[in-house]
Amino acid sequence: MTTNTSTYFAIQQTLFRFMQTFDSKNWKQMRECLCETIVCDYASFRGEKPGSLKADEYVAKRKAALTNLKTQHNLSNIVVEVEADTIEVSCNYAIYRFHPEISSDYFHSYGRYIFTLKQEASHWKISAITQLLLTSEGNPGLHKGVKI
Repeated sequence: MTTNTSTYFAIQQTLFRFMQTFDSKNWKQMRECLCETIVCDYASFRGEKPGSLKADEYVAKRKAALTNLKTQHNLSNIVVEVEADTIEVSCNYAIYRFHPEISSDYFHSYGRYIFTLKQEASHWKISAITQLLLTSEGNPGLHKGVKI
């Protein structure tokens, strides 16, 4: 499989749409970006052991942790690598989280994501997510899913 320009943009579009679902709280669309099962490694941020989750469980966890926050998820420096029938993407992230009423109360995180995507029908979907935390700043008590 080669990565042509249209494939590259389709993969980018999937990741950008996925990130925007956190901010818009569009949990249905988040689910549409995911394969049925996702291999997740959030150990550096959440302290959870890496493992597999059903997509609905993944969405439910994000909804519980983020519904009451204002957020902005940003990706940059996207690098796409072809590996047989899957695509691996590494990129930097900056996630801004704000208290819904007090803008000076925040918790921001910076680091790198590694995503694996697979093509299902004519759509690229996320099958694995690894979050590698570089640093965070602010009040971690705002985020219900973070290890303190």
